[in-house]
Amino acid sequence: MDEKDVIVMGDFNIPDREGALFKAVTSKGLQIPAALLTAPGTDLAKGKRYDQILHDPVFTKSFAQEGGVLDFYCGDHAPLFPGDPLTKEQFTYQLSDHLPLWIRVNTDTEGEVLDQLLNRR
Repeated sequence: MDEKDVIVMGDFNIPDREGALFKAVTSKGLQIPAALLTAPGTDLAKGKRYDQILHDPVFTKSFAQEGGVLDFYCGDHAPLFPGDPLTKEQFTYQLSDHLPLWIRVNTDTEGEVLDQLLNRR
């Protein structure tokens, strides 16, 4: 069986999933794991989906139904740098102007592998 696990992640500067850029990136089969479909945006305002985790699903159960955006910002940067009066822009150079995405990956897909082998007959 030809197995390929393709996971693509990073800052694609894609503001939304309706535009031509997102459609081009996903036109060859890359998909968003289900757990990220309802995740908020990854900019500090949580309105834009600049960052992506995409996969080419050989095994549909490769991703658990767990994932999201890690909001270290929580609407204010002051608690992260107490006593240091940074502006929001200065803060983004110290840490980031994007919130990280996360997803839990299942490594035990033996049941699905077996099903695919049996159904190839």
